[in-house]
Amino acid sequence: TKIEGFEKLGQKMIEAFPKEQQEIMDEELSKVFSEKNIINNFNQIFFAIPKKPVAIDESWENSYMQKSNEFDFKYNITSQLKAVHDDSYEIDFIGEINTLEGAVLKKLNMEMNIDMQGTSSGKIFLHKDSGWIKNSDNQSKITGKMLMVKPSKMNIDVDIDMKYQSKDGKIDFTQLPPPPKAPTSKKQNYYQE
Repeated sequence: TKIEGFEKLGQKMIEAFPKEQQEIMDEELSKVFSEKNIINNFNQIFFAIPKKPVAIDESWENSYMQKSNEFDFKYNITSQLKAVHDDSYEIDFIGEINTLEGAVLKKLNMEMNIDMQGTSSGKIFLHKDSGWIKNSDNQSKITGKMLMVKPSKMNIDVDIDMKYQSKDGKIDFTQLPPPPKAPTSKKQNYYQE
């Protein structure tokens, strides 16, 4: 995959800032608008598009990385063309989500080791003409552990169910069930050493 012209987007954003802030913004935005990051973002959006023509009920695999809070998630997705409609392609997908081994979150004086894994599945309808998502209905479940090692030691169990839907370009991002209340005892999947 090759992306051309992405530098212009970052440059236009930098030019919108006052002259005295442009150097700092150039440094920060160059991290965000790198060719690697933009390709990664497009891979996240277009993972359900096969690299070659496929028949109904044929499957294909794609992998991509997603940067999240300073550590990466790797997605391994299997997609399958389920039907061809007048204006769209119907695609089912299922896959695995994993943090990379040795994932660490460092913010201010805090350091946390991250080990999470999960699944993602759903259905996507892609516009025939553009390839853009027309509608989607997706669900993910992520479980794992976070171990705070600085400033003190603390283990946190992670259990997240998410549902993501889009219809006609509008997105609804819902967490299922509602987020739990802060734990009141060490027995509630949250403990400090």
